[in-house]
Amino acid sequence: DQAETWLRTAHAFARVNRIDEAREHYEAAIARDPALADQAASDLLRVARRAVERRDGMVASAAADAALRIQPGVSLSGVAVDLARFYVRSAQPAQALPYFQKALAENEDDPGILLELALAHEQLGDCERALAFFEQVRPLVAANRRSEVDWQVGNCSFQLAREASERGFADEALRLYRAVTDLGEPRNLVGQAWFETAETLARRGECTAAAAAFERVIQAEGGTGILS
Repeated sequence: DQAETWLRTAHAFARVNRIDEAREHYEAAIARDPALADQAASDLLRVARRAVERRDGMVASAAADAALRIQPGVSLSGVAVDLARFYVRSAQPAQALPYFQKALAENEDDPGILLELALAHEQLGDCERALAFFEQVRPLVAANRRSEVDWQVGNCSFQLAREASERGFADEALRLYRAVTDLGEPRNLVGQAWFETAETLARRGECTAAAAAFERVIQAEGGTGILS
């Protein structure tokens, strides 16, 4: 019943990817000698890194999660972003978020990770947070990705504008619709954004501005569509 025996048994389970049993034995070892927590977390992260190298996302995520349970503040350097991408590919963006955050903390200057974090929020339907990250990353991305980010900014802005309008926040709705029309993305929503802008201005009695916005609808739709 010595801590070293529990530790060696845990290590053996970890080596054959039996992560749940490994974690239980590591925890038993730590209960007998708290100083072994670092060793346990290190062993599990070593398993996670090897699993990442062979593209075994399930084992990698299980091992990293076990390491975090044993030592919540442990560094996930070298595995965080791969684990986040695994969860995204597995249609589990909520589980990906904390790993993207950890990866971002270790790679503050990487716009790619910031963009992936924004996309994960968008997949969750959280356009408010997604938009904040898209706007943050927009000036940082390479030119060949700018149109993708513009589309995402415009799309989230349009959705949030409609929500703001429904709640009666006309100024916020107008600001967000303006983001769509300024960017010109998504192109299929530009005419609708001008139309919603015009309708909002008309309800406020700003007839000159509303008329100008309706003219922009015609230009955006090519004389067809919303006003035809």
